[in-house]
Amino acid sequence: MKEIDLINNEIWELWKEHPREAGFITPKFIKEPTKKTLVFLGLNPSFPKGGKWQDQEKWNKLKQRIIRLKLLPSGFDDKKGDYRQAFLWKKIEKISDKKQKKVIKLFADIHHDARWYYPKWFKRLNCFAKKLGVERKDYGHIDCFLWSDAKSKSVETRVIILAGEKIVKAQEDFTKRLLAAHKPRMIVCVYMSAWKHFCKLYSVCPDKIKEYKLTGKKGDAVLKYADVKIDDVENSVIVIGCPDLPRGYGKYSIRKEHLEELFDFANKRYNR
Repeated sequence: MKEIDLINNEIWELWKEHPREAGFITPKFIKEPTKKTLVFLGLNPSFPKGGKWQDQEKWNKLKQRIIRLKLLPSGFDDKKGDYRQAFLWKKIEKISDKKQKKVIKLFADIHHDARWYYPKWFKRLNCFAKKLGVERKDYGHIDCFLWSDAKSKSVETRVIILAGEKIVKAQEDFTKRLLAAHKPRMIVCVYMSAWKHFCKLYSVCPDKIKEYKLTGKKGDAVLKYADVKIDDVENSVIVIGCPDLPRGYGKYSIRKEHLEELFDFANKRYNR
């Protein structure tokens, strides 16, 4: 069995083992990486609160798979384009073992394909990958924690409450194993919270961390980066920490005026 399949099965068992801590939202399952390229690392998976689907045809195909597996909650209505509803599943213990493989594949596809139908969050990531010559379907997107929540602060609070518990430690282990399985040439932490967690996981020495300032008329944004040894990857991998790459909120975040300089910085190091 492939490493990604093993991890997904372990995620399933972890959620089944800890129903109270896991909650009633599906965890993030991962699709098998196609190439050893770029990986974006976030803190946790989220979902848009509403709006129209950018790729309605792709969503309709996924929705039909959800319907066939009888996973939708009562009252499901996707006319509002509420992506969250697809993640409300029945209690995991009520899903038959026969369906497990299909359910895992379905939600791995949903998370992977969000880069097409969740444009507000993925727009900059898609552009970043394109600038590096990486096709949208090929880059990896991993989260440090697998709880789907629209607010990363909620996940940070949950981690603190469960610190030392099996469900937290297991997810930290999944992060390292998933990065090893992707064998990336570059890792981009899309939030500084993800960067800090990555540095903690890999015990990155502060002396090894460098900074790069992205200048702008409305203010500067500072990147942090380091070369880090990832398990099963022959050479050290450059890891970049970005202050809010997806949205650019906040005074010191990456804004539109910073993007070209960011892409140029990353491109030189990706193709070194």
